[in-house]
Amino acid sequence: MTTDLSPRTANLYALLDGLLDPFFAVDAHWRFTFVNHHAAAIMGTTPPVLLGRVLWECFPEALSTALHPHYHAVMNTREVAEFDAHYPALGVWVEVRAFPHDDGIAVHFRDITERRLADERRERLLDVTRALAGAPSTWAVAEAALRTGLPALEASGGAVLVPGADSLTVLHSLGAAVGEDAALPPETLAPATRAFRAGAPVFLRAADLNALDPELEGARAVAALPLVVNAQTLGVLLLQFSTDRTFNEAERDFAASLAGQLAQALARAQLSDEREATLAALKVERERLALILAQMPVAIWVAEVPSGRLITGNDAIGRILRRDFLPAGGIDEYSEYMGFHPDGRRYEGLDWPLARTVTTGQTVENEEVEMLRGDGTRGYVSYSSALIHDVDGTPAFAVVTGVDVTARHEAEAALRDLNEELEARVRARTHELEAAARALQDANQELEAFSYSVSHDLRTPLRHIQGFVGLLRRQLSDTLSPRAATHLDVIESSAARMNTLIEELLAFARASRATMQRQAVPLGQLVEEVRANLAPEQQGRTVHWTVGSLPTVQGDQAMLRQVFVNLLSNALKYTRTREEARIEVRAELDAGMWTVSVRDNGVGFDPQYADRLFGAFQRLHREDEFEGVGVGLANVRRVVARHEGRTGAEGRLGEGATFWFSLPA
Repeated sequence: MTTDLSPRTANLYALLDGLLDPFFAVDAHWRFTFVNHHAAAIMGTTPPVLLGRVLWECFPEALSTALHPHYHAVMNTREVAEFDAHYPALGVWVEVRAFPHDDGIAVHFRDITERRLADERRERLLDVTRALAGAPSTWAVAEAALRTGLPALEASGGAVLVPGADSLTVLHSLGAAVGEDAALPPETLAPATRAFRAGAPVFLRAADLNALDPELEGARAVAALPLVVNAQTLGVLLLQFSTDRTFNEAERDFAASLAGQLAQALARAQLSDEREATLAALKVERERLALILAQMPVAIWVAEVPSGRLITGNDAIGRILRRDFLPAGGIDEYSEYMGFHPDGRRYEGLDWPLARTVTTGQTVENEEVEMLRGDGTRGYVSYSSALIHDVDGTPAFAVVTGVDVTARHEAEAALRDLNEELEARVRARTHELEAAARALQDANQELEAFSYSVSHDLRTPLRHIQGFVGLLRRQLSDTLSPRAATHLDVIESSAARMNTLIEELLAFARASRATMQRQAVPLGQLVEEVRANLAPEQQGRTVHWTVGSLPTVQGDQAMLRQVFVNLLSNALKYTRTREEARIEVRAELDAGMWTVSVRDNGVGFDPQYADRLFGAFQRLHREDEFEGVGVGLANVRRVVARHEGRTGAEGRLGEGATFWFSLPA
């Protein structure tokens, strides 16, 4: 989320906030300018907490990930980047698209952890398949299944148990509490025995294991899967976990697939001398693999090598391409699938990723192709292809997967359109603001010239008034009545006040008109000089000064001197009702700006009128309380603004006040 937006921009950000995927934007200084709720939720916070903060300060762990160089590349080159990255702090994989946005970048990402895990599990299943295919004995089958399957499931140990005369015997184990040659009587309630007797998987969490099976001491979760082939239970695959597990659907499916392949391998090994039994086991294995392919959410084609003949494809092909799997006798027939290059050319047979893999052995990753689907519509599919080798290293098959990325392309196109519209509106609004700024500048210049002229024109008649009052007082000194003397006093004091007002007005006009003489200005030395000049105002008073270390800045020394004259004289003036006045001057550096503050323990002011303090002729105290014409602070604001800084004040009635201004470092 963000703030201070026009209605149209707010609608745009509301649309981005409603995206199902996380999205955020940063400016050129890496400060968050927009964060939708999905992005904030993944980061474990809320949009308001992130807005205005620096990305790398909020998430320093990201500096050591692929996000850091990619984001900087987009920021520096202003070119779009798409990549996958692992974020260890959250334990997730994300698919990222980063692109230039205003003076910074915008990032759209999607959690692909499940897809990654699914890909890894598919690869592990293929590893298991390869390992089991070459196992020459039942012990070797168990060793291969445990060696490749346990890491995939993050199990701490496992065992393959087969039935003996009256018990289950451990054929082979790795890291399990049950040792080899251990026997578990079928009458016990051990998970392996329960799975064997019921012919169904048993999944037990920590709470279920407390008093169930002393043989499995130290296990926090257990899975026991019967090894069934042709309705015959050949044994049990027992898996142990050192941490509690929920056994989600993906883990159960993978464990079931592992058990299924193990069962097939055991059967194949047991019946290796019987040709018919071996062929039957292979058929069952192929059927199970076909079921696995059918459950895959991505489209999969399998081709022979080197002929390129398509031998199978899964149901996802129909869902993604909206047409059934098309068998092909060779690579030339791949063109039955209609795909198009970015320049509009149609994909010929040898152009397809699968064809390149079959003919050259090339591994293709995430090649996106625009497809003409079976219903006449167009969509985008991301293809990845690779060879599958036999145990002897000979290429046996080529496999290609297809992921539907149409929705992402449509979202990117919509976002581009929205960005173009937003940029056009920003340009138009910028033009309007520039025109308004020029008009305001012209009006200010005319007003300043008018103020300067009027101030000069008023001084001559004012001097006449003061002069004639003096003449009257001298000529009528002997006959002047008390009442007439009072009238002359009022005229003189009013004229003096008018003269002060004109002087302040002239100074106010000069602050805008005078040419700035920029140089290095040591503020500490400036403060000491002003304090010395204000010494007469401190006579007979107890004033405690605290002046911190002040920087040297670039600016006009005379103008900055006037700033301190106004602020320090105000501090002295408004603390004169205190028995002991305390005035503190200090400076702090923040985000490339020096903030200089003058703090006192004087009469203070009502915070609700803080905005009026820096306006011309604005006063919060009566003339009989504290003298002044209300131009000093207005002059301070104008000088500081010409130095590209800001001003402000904080205070409470009776508790003192703090006036501050900022200057570039």
